[in-house]
Amino acid sequence: KRSDALSQCLKIDSNLPPKIVLIGDSHAAHLQPLLDEFKAEIIQLTDRNLPNLWLGQSCREPAYCMNKAQVLQQLNRVLNPSSVVILGLSPRRLTGPKRTASQTKQSLSQLEDSLNALINVVAKNQSQLLLLGGLPQTSCPPGLGMDVLFNRGGAKEVSNLCSPSTTQAKKQNQPQLDLYNALKGKHANHVDIFNSLPLFCDDSICSLTNPENQLLMWDELAHLTPAGLEKIRDPLQEKIKNLLTKVPPSS
Repeated sequence: KRSDALSQCLKIDSNLPPKIVLIGDSHAAHLQPLLDEFKAEIIQLTDRNLPNLWLGQSCREPAYCMNKAQVLQQLNRVLNPSSVVILGLSPRRLTGPKRTASQTKQSLSQLEDSLNALINVVAKNQSQLLLLGGLPQTSCPPGLGMDVLFNRGGAKEVSNLCSPSTTQAKKQNQPQLDLYNALKGKHANHVDIFNSLPLFCDDSICSLTNPENQLLMWDELAHLTPAGLEKIRDPLQEKIKNLLTKVPPSS
């Protein structure tokens, strides 16, 4: 049942130890398997439409027709000290192929306002916010999706024709990363960043396969395969462990 996602996902229990709260779009949701080993309670509020509230857009699905104030109020009630809120948003929401420069600027402004409000709640509850940097965005030839290319020539064909250059990947992700870095600079006690791009990209290319020729992403929206998750498992888990044990100042 998804009639009231906010109350179902962000349940209140002040007696529990620190929590891990996973919020955002599918770029947060697909990381859930990497959180299973943590003893902290895992709370997940992710959906492809939920990020619209962070970007100042209207909601499209009744179960997620909540406003920012409602989300922040509920987070303020469920966070225990030393909890970690993990926020993942695809950079395509800011710099995707259908976004104009004006739309990117407007979305960045909306996102900055939303994250500043979120940081206030996180800080008030002596918790941490982990901002997930974007993954490299695929660059397949027009009219040729990854599924078509895979059926034609397997993982190698996909990697050869869809792997973006490192320069291209950085350009697409930079506006989001610049905002995240600015927020970390202002709120160093409560904000950290996990930038996964260096794990996938060398000096020239962001390969969509690993040395075993396994695909790291399974679609054009940069959702990770099991092999892709393994690529980030250790560094992401280490980052989260460090944040769970960090005791920041209360302000």
